[in-house]
Amino acid sequence: MSILGKDSIHCGFGLVPHIVKTVAETLSSSTHVLITDTVVPSYHLKKFQDEFKIALQGKTARFIHTAIAPGETSKSREGKAELEDFL
Repeated sequence: MSILGKDSIHCGFGLVPHIVKTVAETLSSSTHVLITDTVVPSYHLKKFQDEFKIALQGKTARFIHTAIAPGETSKSREGKAELEDFL
């Protein structure tokens, strides 16, 4: 879907390979970080890990993940500090 003339929203099924390829090819970084709530990893983390392992072969970049509690209670200065410490 286009927003302001750029394809910004990607919809569909099986998007993990597409997301990882897009990130790895267009966003040069030494570390790619996935931040989710605690529910998401049981459904999608393994697929992201596997796809990043393939996409980052031969590169010095790495993939890391952390999960935070879902909901508004995790959106606090303490929550922000925990994420900053992780990063």
